[in-house]
Amino acid sequence: DRALLRTVRLLHREGELAGTALSVVPVGNGPSVALARSLGLPLDVVTAARTVLRGRVRARDLLADDEGDVVLGGLRVEPAAPLATGPELLREGLPTAARSPWWRRGRLLPRTVRHTGDRPGRSPAAPPHSAPPAPLGPAGYRLRVEADGAVLAEPGRPVSGLSVRTAEGTGLADVVVGASGEAAAPRVRARTVTVTAAADGFRYRPDADGLTGPVATRTWTVLPRSWRLVLPPPEGE
Repeated sequence: DRALLRTVRLLHREGELAGTALSVVPVGNGPSVALARSLGLPLDVVTAARTVLRGRVRARDLLADDEGDVVLGGLRVEPAAPLATGPELLREGLPTAARSPWWRRGRLLPRTVRHTGDRPGRSPAAPPHSAPPAPLGPAGYRLRVEADGAVLAEPGRPVSGLSVRTAEGTGLADVVVGASGEAAAPRVRARTVTVTAAADGFRYRPDADGLTGPVATRTWTVLPRSWRLVLPPPEGE
């Protein structure tokens, strides 16, 4: 997936993407070829190799942002400073000395217990050296989201999630904004989507890449039929 993404981004920057047909033989485990699967590429090496030789070239849409980067499938927006949970929350809530390797923890534990005031019948005191990040509450995402100029979300109306994905063949993107307390997230289709953070910025995860950001604002625009991929021929051919 990442090799495909790097190739598409390079060709896009060089202005040669529209005139190049790409063939892909995916090699890897499930997560590393998730994008290839979503694009309709066969994951079996032999079948993929046959597709390279006998497949059909199909024009596909992509998302281009205002920084010149591209997204082939879709992206998810995440808060800039997610609240730690589970073991990570406990780890962050302990003093620095208690974050040592496991072979040192035995002799540090009694001091840690005394330090946090953990006694029978008494709630642990908050450690002075470290504290978990301030909870984001039910808001989670305080964003302004615009789709073709229409406002879908504002910081005063926090959302529980946001995803943007190309709706292949339409020249538009599916925009799904999850609002707290709603049974189903509203879905709209738009050519251009702009996301702006209220305070600390936001991060997003495009395709198979890691997190990008935090950024204050970003606009994505669908470029219809802007790249070409060799895919298996329709059944029966």
